[in-house]
Parts: sequence; C-alpha cells; structure tokens
Amino acid sequence: MRTLYHVPLVHSSEELGSLKDWALAQRIRQYGSDGAQAFTQSVHEYWQEVERRIEKKFSDVKTVKGLHVFVDSMPDTHDELIRRIISELAGKNISLYATVEKLMHCGAHVHATEDLSLLLAERAYWQRVAAGQPRDLDKEAALLVGRDNYIARCIDASLPQDGIGLLFLGQLHNIHGALERQSIRCTVVDL
Repeated sequence: MRTLYHVPLVHSSEELGSLKDWALAQRIRQYGSDGAQAFTQSVHEYWQEVERRIEKKFSDVKTVKGLHVFVDSMPDTHDELIRRIISELAGKNISLYATVEKLMHCGAHVHATEDLSLLLAERAYWQRVAAGQPRDLDKEAALLVGRDNYIARCIDASLPQDGIGLLFLGQLHNIHGALERQSIRCTVVDL
C-alpha cells in the first residue's frame, strides 16, 4: 500500500510573488500590524517544526532516497526545470523550498504536481481580486477542485506501489477527496 505523508502548507509572504503586498495589506487590515508580524513569526516557527518532524520521520538515508516528494504549485514539467525552480526559490530563503531542496540533495525524487494552465488561471483570478474585483467563491472552489484532481493523478502516476510520498499542499486543498473521487488507493496521514 502506498503511503502519503501530508504537510499542510502555511504559505509565507515570499511565496506570493506579486501578490505579496496585497496579502500583507489583507493581514494588516484583518489583524493589525502586530497581528501581521505575529503571523510572519508563526510561519517561521511552523517551518522549524516541519523540519524537525521530517528529520525525525525520514532520518534514515535509505528512506530519503526512496522518498517521492510532491509540492503545491510545482508545474508539470521536466525534472531539470523542477530542480532549478526549487533551487532558485530555496535561494530566496523560502522555507518550503529550502526543505524540499534538502530532501532532494539527500536523494528524494521531486515530482511535478500541477497543470500550468490551472495555476495560471488561479493566479490571474487572484490578481483580479487584488485589483478590486469581488471574489467569486464558486470560481475559487472550481479552480481548487481542478487542481486537486490533477495533483491526485500526478501522485497516482508517480508514487509506486508500497512507495512513500511526502506531499506539501496548501490547507484549502482536499487531497483526500480528490483521491477518493478518482478511486486512487493511497493512505494519507498527516506528518
């Protein structure tokens, strides 16, 4: 039986690119500047805990070499470009990618997870919202379900029988539902 360890993502501001300032303004408006700073600190602490759990769970080099890693927003492209994306983002001190890069250097295989057209559609949607367009919850849900279904198919195609995977996926995603909808047999446990 395949096992997939799920790490719910807490996205840092650095991951948001051009939406970073908008997201920060939303946090300040909702929680005040002290709350926004506390959020930044909690993200840092969260990633320290994730690192600790990964080191504990996958301390055996043999286990890491057999590990299959799936990363939220990693476009479905060739392995060399995936490695370059990870290295570039790890170089910007983005905790998610620094963690994935460490695993990659220890022999873990990182897989593509996302349909680029869905990623671009979602990005364009959020850019319109940031520019003042009202949110469309049905559109948000449809984009997320489409992404989840694609991610589930990538996991199914890449994670071998009896394989061990590590999935870094945002908290709004529903990978359990996507795997179930497509009758994909895989045990999902939180890390």
